[in-house]
Amino acid sequence: MNSVYTTGNQIHSVVEDASGNKFTESVNEYHSYKVTASADTYSFVSDNSICSDRAIAFTPLKYAKSVVHEGQADGMTANESYYEYYLNGYFGDLKSYKYSDKGTLGNTGTGASTTRRRLNIPIIQPSIYWDFL
Repeated sequence: MNSVYTTGNQIHSVVEDASGNKFTESVNEYHSYKVTASADTYSFVSDNSICSDRAIAFTPLKYAKSVVHEGQADGMTANESYYEYYLNGYFGDLKSYKYSDKGTLGNTGTGASTTRRRLNIPIIQPSIYWDFL
């Protein structure tokens, strides 16, 4: 465990047979943001070393890759996705994503992509009510 803020985020999984031959593999990477708030305005600052009893962390998915091995040592990248988020005033909502089935997107999102989508999601201020007995 590197950090209590990222514990539980799956970073790697493999399906293999009893002999250890891989069939599928998934790799995930995450952004690491320190959250600051002023009333209903939130800001997210990239911070890979969050270590505080008072820190609020936001660790959304950055990159996901699926590899198909079919029992072979070297696999073929089946698909990749790269995610970007709003970092100021939008509660960290998903801003855009890139998808590729070419195997060349990469974990920085700068390689060739099949699809790039910029999301236009209306931001709704949440209303939270507490009832006490």
